[in-house]
Amino acid sequence: MRYSPINQNTVLIELDENISVSNFMEFKSVLDGALINEKIYLIIDFSKTYHISSLALSIILNTHANLKAIGGEIIFLKPTESVKKIISVAEIDSLFNQFNTLEEALDYIKGKYKPNK
Repeated sequence: MRYSPINQNTVLIELDENISVSNFMEFKSVLDGALINEKIYLIIDFSKTYHISSLALSIILNTHANLKAIGGEIIFLKPTESVKKIISVAEIDSLFNQFNTLEEALDYIKGKYKPNK
């Protein structure tokens, strides 16, 4: 799992594996760290992920709700077909914007983000 700040309000989280009971605490720590560092847009790259546990989905939903409350969100990048199926079965696919490229995700954020003046 890699955490890469992109700019002052956005971070890319690259998952190298499935998120399961064995590593969900590390996943939660990464998402919590983004919130602590005042990142309001979390782009999660699912291109190498084929399974997400219910614990991980719960963490994602909770973090997403916290971000929405401050004007941010979690964005899914390159979800695999199996991840798409999991979030569809969980009936949460409509809650998250999904993009096939990082550039598309960043363009979406750029059009949405309004810095405080």
